[in-house]
Amino acid sequence: MPQVQILASRVGRHDETPLILTLQAAPEEVLDGLMDRAVIAVVGAVDDDWKVRNAVSFGEAGRLHAAVPLADLQGWIEVRWRLENVPSISRVRLLALTANSAEIEVDYFGDEDRLSRALDRFDLELQVSGFGTDGTLGAGVAPAVPTHIVRLSKVR
Repeated sequence: MPQVQILASRVGRHDETPLILTLQAAPEEVLDGLMDRAVIAVVGAVDDDWKVRNAVSFGEAGRLHAAVPLADLQGWIEVRWRLENVPSISRVRLLALTANSAEIEVDYFGDEDRLSRALDRFDLELQVSGFGTDGTLGAGVAPAVPTHIVRLSKVR
C-alpha cells in the first residue's frame, strides 16, 4: 500500500522544528487522492500549530516604540497594512514619517515573543534597536528613541 512521508519547514526558518507527517493510502485510493490528502494535512497542521503558538492573550498588554526603515511611501503603506492585520495588535500610531523611515507606537496583546511570531506570519521582523529603554512604558509615554525596529522580512 502506498504511503507518503512529508518533512515540511518554512523557507529560511532553520531554527523552527520541521513538521513530519506520514500518510498511508486507504484501500483502493489512487496516488492523486493520497497526494490531495497530504496537502490538506500539511496545511491543517501548519495552521493548527500557528494558532496554538499565537493565540491572542488579552490578559497581557504591551506597547513598543519602533522605527520602520523605508525605501519609499509605498513601503510604509505596505508595512502599515500588514501591522493593522496582525490580530494581536490593537493600535498602530504614526509618530513621525520621513523619506526613509517611520516612527511608530504599537499597542499589542501578549508578550513580545508572541508579537514577534505574529508579525512573522505577516512577513514582518521585530528587532530590538539597542537604544532607549527596555520597552516598559509608564503612563502611556513613549521613550525618546525607538526601542525596536519593524521591517519587512527579507524572506518573501
